[in-house]
Amino acid sequence: MRTLTLPAVGLPSDGPKERFGLVCAGLLEVLADGLYSVSLRSEDDSALLVNGEKVVEKKNIDFTSARAEVALATGLHPIEVRYYQRDFTLGLELKIDGP
Repeated sequence: MRTLTLPAVGLPSDGPKERFGLVCAGLLEVLADGLYSVSLRSEDDSALLVNGEKVVEKKNIDFTSARAEVALATGLHPIEVRYYQRDFTLGLELKIDGP
């Protein structure tokens, strides 16, 4: 196990290519109250937690997206992205669109 600091949610270029798990934890700064659309795209399994609650979960091996909407208040919110890579193609993307 190792700990890295990344500038954004993503896969480190010098990491393993198969059979590994990754957890990205940090804070999301919300500038305005509202309903936010979140999209998590990954090759293999992934999940997004906001304020400790699972808001998106994707469980399949295709490079597809899972989407949800979440109401957020102005301020900082803890987020966590969980990712599991099996074999072959790597891929992880997180997109958050606000009001």
